[in-house]
Amino acid sequence: METLHYKSPLGWMQMHLNETSLNNCIFVEGDSLITQQMTLSTLGKKVVGQLTDFFEGKTRSFALPFSAKGTPFQKEVWQDICSIPYGQTMDYTTLAHAIDRPKAVRAVGSACAQNPLAIFIPCHRVIHRSGSVEGYMWGDERKKWLLEFEQAHLKA
Repeated sequence: METLHYKSPLGWMQMHLNETSLNNCIFVEGDSLITQQMTLSTLGKKVVGQLTDFFEGKTRSFALPFSAKGTPFQKEVWQDICSIPYGQTMDYTTLAHAIDRPKAVRAVGSACAQNPLAIFIPCHRVIHRSGSVEGYMWGDERKKWLLEFEQAHLKA
């Protein structure tokens, strides 16, 4: 198991990788727990490279193996979230309909809140029907920043 830290424009991100896949990616607060990686695995280099390309506006998607732990329902929701195009949004109700579970709007919201792969599973693209971007597990300001960032890079 490899632990990787990445300084993004939104703060430090911590990731755990095994030999074959990225298992999780979360935002962590403060610099006190951050250690400098001396060497990175091949997969670690790919993760850092793709995150850097994303934050520089050079790529809009990720080509990495993921192995996020979750229930079958959560994994279904996360897979559908990955199909939301860069720079676009979808509301929770529409996402529930997309997975043929129209009454599972709250469960879809809960699955978003359990997303173990910040940025890589772009739950920041899922918003309230009203257009509100509140309730992002890593902070509403980060969600707003990501949505504005993607919109700006669509036009570039």
